[in-house]
Amino acid sequence: MESFGGGSATGHVAEICPLAQLRPGDRATVVRLEGGSGFRSRVVAMGIVPGREIEVLTGRRRHPFLVRIGSTRIMIGWGMLDRIVVRPTGGGSTGEE
Repeated sequence: MESFGGGSATGHVAEICPLAQLRPGDRATVVRLEGGSGFRSRVVAMGIVPGREIEVLTGRRRHPFLVRIGSTRIMIGWGMLDRIVVRPTGGGSTGEE
């Protein structure tokens, strides 16, 4: 998957990655959805759209994640997690609440 990684010369890491790579407590902004029209329709119907913030509540590799989008909690399966591209914005890994 091209374009994952990178970062910026300013020292602030603004990498993008699949949602599947985040850990509980991490927050991110949805950047894009990688999949066919059926996949995109299902994800958009759940409120997952580019520009929206998402927070990982629970989950581990190869298992579904429970995420929060606004005030809604949604369980997302592993196959879908890998096709939702996000830009981490903070959370568990930064120590910010």
